[in-house]
Amino acid sequence: MANKPVTVDMSGAKSFEPVPDRTKCLVAVSKWEVGTSQSGNPKLHVELTVLEPEKYASRKFFDDINLDNDNTKGRLMDLLLALGYEEKKVRVANFALPEEDAVEGQQLCVTSRIVKAKEGSEFGDKSVASKPRAAEFYKGEGA
Repeated sequence: MANKPVTVDMSGAKSFEPVPDRTKCLVAVSKWEVGTSQSGNPKLHVELTVLEPEKYASRKFFDDINLDNDNTKGRLMDLLLALGYEEKKVRVANFALPEEDAVEGQQLCVTSRIVKAKEGSEFGDKSVASKPRAAEFYKGEGA
């Protein structure tokens, strides 16, 4: 028996360009999952969903933070401080990462940064979140 072709209405399909470089965004933590990287290191997968500016609402920023690397742990520290955790309680030898339900939905302000695609990549440029700050830093102005 032959498989029936699958048809999809692609007339309304959207392709997103990266959020423009240096755009200030109000975001909410939508995913916070501890896992293991392909190389076997512990990692934290973070997904941030844009709330404002409205024209970028629902767009996502993704980050995988290697929990064995002091440099990438710096990104985690900045994120935790932006979420309101006290540095003296975070900068300890046995810091217990918050559970997803403790951070999911919390808001913060980030600035978009464009990362250029590698030559020959099938994927285009992407935007990443940088400079996490407390949500109060978002004032509604875009770039």
